[in-house]
Amino acid sequence: DNLREPIDSISGFKSAVESISFSESGNYLAVAGRLDREILIWDIDDLDSAAHRITGLEADVESLAFGTSDNVLIWGDDDGKIHLMTDYVDSNDIEILDGHTSPVSSLAVTTSGTHLISGSERGNVLLWNLKKKRKEARPVGKHNGRINSIDIGPEGSVLACGCADGKVYVYNFLDLDSEPVEFGGLHDRIY
Repeated sequence: DNLREPIDSISGFKSAVESISFSESGNYLAVAGRLDREILIWDIDDLDSAAHRITGLEADVESLAFGTSDNVLIWGDDDGKIHLMTDYVDSNDIEILDGHTSPVSSLAVTTSGTHLISGSERGNVLLWNLKKKRKEARPVGKHNGRINSIDIGPEGSVLACGCADGKVYVYNFLDLDSEPVEFGGLHDRIY
């Protein structure tokens, strides 16, 4: 039996855990429960209690991502909004990036920290300039169904989207107008 025991566990959510994200340094773990309307952030060396809480959220959190700094946290909600906290440790300031018309189901930040990619339940993928805090001019590609997962390659040149249609779309991130490489054959949704 090759199963390993977990080194620890975190509990206390009112509902299923919807999204988790490690900070780039690996020192912090952000967790959002499906219906909790709060985000808990743990110092990975002390999982006894959350180091930070972001509470009073107006909508359910669907997706989470840290920026390239441990203090930058981004989340997408079921109202189609993206929330950006550039310093959740010392400030309660939240900036809203508005552009989706359905829940924001997946987020990824480029390794340079300059751009954010977001995917929605309606299959829209948007590119955001984090320095200017605005959406780039056009959506990325066309997808048939919910974007369940998005990631950017470590060199920042490849973008992959896993969709509810059972396909993965791979884009040249340096030329998003080019046709994606598409592969599928999966019999169910990609998460």
